[in-house]
Amino acid sequence: MLTDGDLSTSAFGEEYFYSKYNQDLWSVFQATDTWDISKVKITIDDNNKGKDDNEREGLVYKNIDLMVSNNGNDWETIYTFKDIKEESTLQYILPRAKKVKYLAVVATLNPYFYPSITEVEAF
Repeated sequence: MLTDGDLSTSAFGEEYFYSKYNQDLWSVFQATDTWDISKVKITIDDNNKGKDDNEREGLVYKNIDLMVSNNGNDWETIYTFKDIKEESTLQYILPRAKKVKYLAVVATLNPYFYPSITEVEAF
């Protein structure tokens, strides 16, 4: 679970396998009914720094897309955080609230890095 309220530990365990391709990680949240979303806040471990599979230090995330859907098949990108540097919090406020059933946080990692999101909050 990504929204456990604990900002001190990563939401991912050891079972994640990295990808060398775009959009490595999809974290999808489904509401029981539609809700109006107006703000998304993402907390990233260690200021977006980590070690890759070869023990080299660097930035974990390259880009993160915020996507929404009402059926889980057709997705709309509402915002993209591009070329993420050393940041621990990413936040986007929509110009107007959007009624959705699904929210996806879709990440492109730098090669050979593992994800390390601590928390995702949607308001």
